[in-house]
Amino acid sequence: MRPWGHNGGRIFAIIGLLAVAAGACAREDSAASGEAASEGSVPASRVVIQGSFRSLAARAGQHLVVVTEAPGDIRGRLFRMERVSGVEVGEGVETGGGRDSGESGAPVEGASWRQVGAPVPVVVGRSGVGPKQEGDGRSPQGVFALGPVFGYARAPPTGSVLPGGLALPYEPMPHSAVCVDDVGSAYYTRVFDADTLPEAGPGAKDWASAEDMRRDLAFGDDLYKWGVVVQYNDGAVPGAGSCIFLHVWRALDSPTAGCTAMAEEDLLALLGWLKRGSVSGPEVESDLGPERTTGPLLVQGTRAYLEDLSGEGVLPYRIPPAP
Repeated sequence: MRPWGHNGGRIFAIIGLLAVAAGACAREDSAASGEAASEGSVPASRVVIQGSFRSLAARAGQHLVVVTEAPGDIRGRLFRMERVSGVEVGEGVETGGGRDSGESGAPVEGASWRQVGAPVPVVVGRSGVGPKQEGDGRSPQGVFALGPVFGYARAPPTGSVLPGGLALPYEPMPHSAVCVDDVGSAYYTRVFDADTLPEAGPGAKDWASAEDMRRDLAFGDDLYKWGVVVQYNDGAVPGAGSCIFLHVWRALDSPTAGCTAMAEEDLLALLGWLKRGSVSGPEVESDLGPERTTGPLLVQGTRAYLEDLSGEGVLPYRIPPAP
């Protein structure tokens, strides 16, 4: 298999979009609990986070928006939001959002979005959604790139399983694939085939804890039968959290350790909808000027948190209303 994680040793990265954002998330926790910002000022860590999030959100054409109603909720709803162009604004089409669109809600040119289909029920971490640390049972809040897709099968889902096929890259999981969650390991946050490491010496196994990616073999379940990597903590900040995925759930009342999970049929439907980003795709405006669209994003948080991001113009649409 092709290994994932931060660059170093024999492991090379295929995920690299969020090192800055992940490190900033860790710094935001420190700023919130330690230094107090001067009255009326915005903490520098928040500016860094929102700048990274804003750039990512502006460049992507598809967002999976996971909303929980309160910080400790284990259940949420996932909305598919899609950028639209060349259409008239009408029912189901959102034009901009929050303060960047003005108090009157005037449309923002080139910023039309619409919700696709009905919301999908999901479960999140046993401690809800919020700022993430290793072992806290919380799903991370924020804006994160997605991919690759992974699974037990040697080939991506096709045919009757996924009639339209899969647009995102797919990585099959060998029997010895792991994701290292030991904060003291040089392999922290990486997903790879543990059998490829030497038995001793430089580069050998150095962790006391890791997730088995082939849960069918280790535990006899289908939780990782299909999954998508959430590119959280790509910078491998020690203790900031690791091994965050979208995957198949046990049940609607069974939370995760920090991932976001849903019914298998809902996950497969999402996989069929997601598109790969393209450097030849349409140009969009971001904080960095015109840029090419990227692959899909996960936008996740409590309603209050996400409405804050929308109100501050970080997200280019309003958050769908509560049920």
